[in-house]
Amino acid sequence: RDSLGRVTHQYPDERLLYDPDSDTYFCDRDVHQIGVVVMLERDAALCALMRQSRERLKADCLQIEQADALAWMRRQATERGSTIDPASPPIDLVDPFDLILLDPPFDADWFASALQVAMPLLRPGGCLYLEAPAQWTDPLPGAALHRHLRAGAVHAHLWIKER
Repeated sequence: RDSLGRVTHQYPDERLLYDPDSDTYFCDRDVHQIGVVVMLERDAALCALMRQSRERLKADCLQIEQADALAWMRRQATERGSTIDPASPPIDLVDPFDLILLDPPFDADWFASALQVAMPLLRPGGCLYLEAPAQWTDPLPGAALHRHLRAGAVHAHLWIKER
């Protein structure tokens, strides 16, 4: 459960922290100010709970989208700039993401597709994180594998996009 923290804690420009007690990710705001965090979830009930948590925590930087993640990323890669969730503040996705976290269902064969559609959304020098049931050995064009580790049944991968 703490694989992301262990993967990214040595990345010097930014720190993303994981709290396994609350199963929550935090960005160290003294190091890197969060502009927007986009969370994609297909399940409507989970989205409603996430929105309640956003309101309770006053986490205005969270954009919660009820969407198929692959379809959403494909659309963003071509349109680059839209507001989908009317309950969230408007976001401008003209600027690429600094960090993309991918955690596809392990029983689905979405890993290659998810990596392929995420790359155009990532800024040069940005990080792409993937959790998978096995080590990903296929090359990721335009990115260098920075770190791989295994935590139980999860293989965590962190790539840095070329500048």
